[in-house]
Amino acid sequence: MDLPSLLLLQKHIALEIKQSKTHRAVVILAEHPECCSTGNSAEEYRMESSISSELLTARREAVSVNRPGGLWEHGPGQLGVFVTFSLEKTELTPLSFCQAVEILIQEACVQVGIHNPGLEPGFGIVGRSGVVARTAFTVRDSIVQSMIYLNVSHHYRISSRTHNSSLSAESMHKISVQSLKTAVIDHLSQWLTDSKISTFTTHPLLKKYRLSDLPNLDELD
Repeated sequence: MDLPSLLLLQKHIALEIKQSKTHRAVVILAEHPECCSTGNSAEEYRMESSISSELLTARREAVSVNRPGGLWEHGPGQLGVFVTFSLEKTELTPLSFCQAVEILIQEACVQVGIHNPGLEPGFGIVGRSGVVARTAFTVRDSIVQSMIYLNVSHHYRISSRTHNSSLSAESMHKISVQSLKTAVIDHLSQWLTDSKISTFTTHPLLKKYRLSDLPNLDELD
């Protein structure tokens, strides 16, 4: 997942849904890239063992990321669930929609083996050892966008924070990101039983390209 590209894609999706004559919603499931970052003006850096720590420090870049948790740390082993939904032509309020999505994510956690996770509305999902997911929602012009981040497993500094945990730590066995993706899709499908659902495994905007692989815009007609 390329974070800046994902945010740009969310903006395009919200505009398309707002202009659509039919009721539509889009859910993006994306794994965190091989980097660590914190907060909304995050310092993002690649985890590459082949280069020195000094070079890693020099390559850090500030990335503006809209996500919950304040200074809650983000890194590899984390799954992001980004929902864009129009409340028009529905009987849902922003609050009832947000609660429904949080319950859906809670049920997905149970499906992958988490015993009785707690739900704190507007905050996240809590296991026995700490917080395993953080949630946030924004509402604008009847369009609701949710940002949910789940710690599936972690190999970064979050492990040193006693109030944070992961799904793997809570279940006492390794949970794969793919199994959590499947669980989330299963519960989304059950929730939207009367809707036509299309599943895509990738999106061109979220792919990363080398500069040498990109076409020369001057040569395009």
